[in-house]
Amino acid sequence: MITTLDVELARNLYLLTHKPASANHWLRIVKMLTMWAVKRGMLAAMPWQVSMLKVQKHSRSILPRAAARAWFSAVDEANEHAPGIGTAVRLMFGLCLREGEVITARWEWIDWARKTYTLGITKGREAEPVPMAGWLREHLMVRCQPTGLIVASQMARPLHQGLRVRRSGEPMIPAPSRGSLRTACAARSRR
Repeated sequence: MITTLDVELARNLYLLTHKPASANHWLRIVKMLTMWAVKRGMLAAMPWQVSMLKVQKHSRSILPRAAARAWFSAVDEANEHAPGIGTAVRLMFGLCLREGEVITARWEWIDWARKTYTLGITKGREAEPVPMAGWLREHLMVRCQPTGLIVASQMARPLHQGLRVRRSGEPMIPAPSRGSLRTACAARSRR
């Protein structure tokens, strides 16, 4: 018969050469096999009970401000023919907006007094005000209009979908970065 002590000792031996997350995976497999034996009638009940180890998630790396400024400058230089692209990228990065949200972003949705931006059109939920970073407010103040689209072509038309893709086809802001930024912004706005 397998006891709790047996499983704990086996897991501790496994931990000598493996990480805790891997030990948790090992424990899930042992539990699955034990439950299979219970289901088949080989064991009357689960003979052991061992809790999973708490695993601390690794924090994601943060882009330093100097590197972000250099990156924004490079985006501006690469898109001199379309200055709205630089603003669009800053909105995506600073407010964690999706491409479609940037294309439809309007000046009326910025609350300069509260230093927030509220999406007017969302994906099936009520919009919440998102705090705007100082560097983004400074960038937008220079271009401020009373109404209309924040990012538009030189003929005052909305930019087309695909603005975030360079000629090489490589995304300006990789999707996992946008997702993690979006999560970080959502967590920051709930505080």
